[in-house]
Amino acid sequence: MKQAFTIIMLCLPLFMEGRPVKRCEPLQERTETHFQKDTIRTQDTKNNADWAIPDQQNTPAETTGANTEVNGNPKKRPQQPIKLKEDPKYLEGAVPTDKNGKIIFTLDKEIPGHSKKEVYDSLYQYLDQLTKGKDELKDSRIALVSTSRGIIAAVVKEWMTFKSSFLSLDRTKFLYTIIAQCSDNHLKVTISRISYVYEEGRAGGFNSPAEEIISDKYALTKKKNDLTKIYGKFRKGTIDRKDEIFKQIVNLFQKQKKE
Repeated sequence: MKQAFTIIMLCLPLFMEGRPVKRCEPLQERTETHFQKDTIRTQDTKNNADWAIPDQQNTPAETTGANTEVNGNPKKRPQQPIKLKEDPKYLEGAVPTDKNGKIIFTLDKEIPGHSKKEVYDSLYQYLDQLTKGKDELKDSRIALVSTSRGIIAAVVKEWMTFKSSFLSLDRTKFLYTIIAQCSDNHLKVTISRISYVYEEGRAGGFNSPAEEIISDKYALTKKKNDLTKIYGKFRKGTIDRKDEIFKQIVNLFQKQKKE
């Protein structure tokens, strides 16, 4: 028996080395872990119908403000039309400029059945009468001509009257150049180099080019729906005078055609 017991005791360490040693978890940690697992397992069992895989298409969109739609694009408020307070013929686009920013009005028209000489003679006669009108100033005249090229240049200085009554007179000196280019069956007339001499010798008066008086920047309100109080009358008067001259030239050739 002693020999058998001795043999067993000697072999016991060998048996212990071959067996895996199981690590014991701390009681508190094991208890908490099992409690969490049991809790989740219990919720899964009780509320299984309440769980589902989220569908991104059905997920409510985040809202960033009152002006945001569901798809994240900002809502576009309908723009209210701007009410015009003046005739559109005097508003934006009524005063054209060239590539250098200079104001220039142009009449470019076909005149069927008229030779270059006929167009030239008719325009010369018209401009000669224009520079001698009742509102014209002393230096208004035909300044330069070229019969071979069919060009007539007239320097016009006249009064532009804004208001005339027994008690008051509001007017300005209106200076501009008319250049007529004549050819067979065609004419081109431009009005440019426009300037104004207003209230000469008085406080608040000025001698300024049209670019600083009747352009959109100076003669239109911020909304471009009305004329400004100070320069609006210059713009309106200039456009009316331009329309009058161009209409008279067109009617001149229409009258000749009927005759």
